[in-house]
Amino acid sequence: MMRNGEPLYIFGYDKGDELLMDKMTYAEYLQREDLMARVRDPQNVLRIFAGQSVYLYRVDFLRGLRERDPKTFEAVMTLAGAARRNPIKFFSPHGRQAEEFLNDYTTDIRIIRAPNRVGKTTLAIVDMILDAVPCEQKWPIFSEHGVAFREWNGPIKIGVGTYKWSMHKTVIWPELKKWIPDEQLGAYSDKTEQRKPVKDIAWDRNPHIRLKCGSWIFFYVYEQDQDVFESQALHRWLWDEQPPETRFDGADERLRTLGGRHVFSLTPHAVEGRPDTGAKSFINDLDSGRKTKGHTVKTYTWGVPDVVDWVYPVEEQEKARIKWAVEPFETGDVKAQREGRARYFGFWHETSGLVIDEWDRKLHVIDDFEIPKDCTRYRGLDHGTNNPTACLCAAVDKDMNVFFYQEYYNRGRTIAENAPAIIEMCGNRRKKLDIFHDPATGIDYPRYEEDFVEQEFLKTVLDSRSFSQKEMGRQIGWLYNACGLHVQQASGAKTELSVPALKELFRIDPTRRHFATGEMGAPRIYVFASLKNFISEIEGWVWDTYASKADNFNLKETPKKKNDHLMSCALYLAQIPMRYFGNLYCKTGRGAARTLQPFASRKITSTICGY
Repeated sequence: MMRNGEPLYIFGYDKGDELLMDKMTYAEYLQREDLMARVRDPQNVLRIFAGQSVYLYRVDFLRGLRERDPKTFEAVMTLAGAARRNPIKFFSPHGRQAEEFLNDYTTDIRIIRAPNRVGKTTLAIVDMILDAVPCEQKWPIFSEHGVAFREWNGPIKIGVGTYKWSMHKTVIWPELKKWIPDEQLGAYSDKTEQRKPVKDIAWDRNPHIRLKCGSWIFFYVYEQDQDVFESQALHRWLWDEQPPETRFDGADERLRTLGGRHVFSLTPHAVEGRPDTGAKSFINDLDSGRKTKGHTVKTYTWGVPDVVDWVYPVEEQEKARIKWAVEPFETGDVKAQREGRARYFGFWHETSGLVIDEWDRKLHVIDDFEIPKDCTRYRGLDHGTNNPTACLCAAVDKDMNVFFYQEYYNRGRTIAENAPAIIEMCGNRRKKLDIFHDPATGIDYPRYEEDFVEQEFLKTVLDSRSFSQKEMGRQIGWLYNACGLHVQQASGAKTELSVPALKELFRIDPTRRHFATGEMGAPRIYVFASLKNFISEIEGWVWDTYASKADNFNLKETPKKKNDHLMSCALYLAQIPMRYFGNLYCKTGRGAARTLQPFASRKITSTICGY
């Protein structure tokens, strides 16, 4: 968008039976609520967007104009037809960065870095089309709107890549059809009446289109095999968002032979599940100069405030400003501040790399205190044979605050040693029930029950795989139960479901009052300062990558499986989910009889344990 105060647009509109033509600055336009309403109303007016000229006519006015002034009516209809059949001739870049981007012919790699809904994909597509088709110097885009005329140098081949085929079908291809001159589209055009049905791309086999001038546009998705990106030399590549580096490298090797150029059109925020996005992407390395890959590189960026009202209404811009540029700073939400810089201003999204990147010691770690008796308690257990065995105790109070307050972390112990040690850590003791003789192995198993002397737990959850994996001829879960630590299967949800559940507990809610400080802006979960192992793990728990198909197509992320044992416990607990149940499962006092006795002095019958 042009700066406020600069001459900008010509608005043509009707008032009564009169046709008015006003030239005004954008700032003046923003004061004209009548014009703003007309620009946004596709139902009651004919809207013609011809670059820096915008024409808004009511249908009943045009009917009267056809009778009163046929010549003017014909001129309006001719302009409307031209804008529909060849809109690129009227294209006007919004702002200096967009104009400089279109006039940059020497840089090998140009990066358009901007938030969603600001027109970056359109700008990249317009740039490609201007190279692909013959243009006329008299077009307003060149003669009036600041874009340098491009000489036609013959047909070229263009590759367009994006995440998935649905993006091509619903976004990329419709935008290409919108801006490619109608005469170049031929049978693919849906802008004029024709007897034959509009031709579509053969998406299921070598999807491409050949324009009338001889230029080719080929469509790719990043999930395709690597050899697809290395199979032919192209003159131009348009990369939608952030492709895997291997795909770019393969395409680049062939493009070099033709002296071609790349354009990246991307949103710089980090995408959940994509560790190769945000400030950790190879494109960020190109942007910062850490890498060049032998190319010249330049970045063009703009944000939400740089978009005109009829593309992104000012009221919606204000909502985005409050969400990303105001509230995160009022609430001290550092994570949202980092994301807001990307989603509102177009800066690179700097993330911590932590799985729980909501983590903030100042807000999540609190001094130890005595957990009230009426809190509902849970335990998460992660068994280790070669790795440590970990157990995490959690309590939920009446305000649904969750406290991680006690941890067990030991290596090299058997189940027969771990179970009583955890029970003792919780201030409880074991009662022997009987001895179970296993006829299959000939082993006698003493069986115990936990007596909740100090702490009563509603549920203790263990990795679901431990109920199929065996030690000493019996499932791990069976053995823990036999040793007196009554465990149930955790949900077994995949990390793409379990991690968000845990992250939600750590998320800073600006409407929530902090348990310790009383200030607004607080998480649901708190960690006792004495949990040194837990704090060490969460501050070192980072994302790892794996390839889901071919060579790292669409890199996905999973938490790195190293020093994550208490983190596994936390994931199991987050999936229960933990709730407050008041006095239902609590004692009336130390050693006293239970108010209700769901676990008291009972003979357990379990399909898993067999008793």
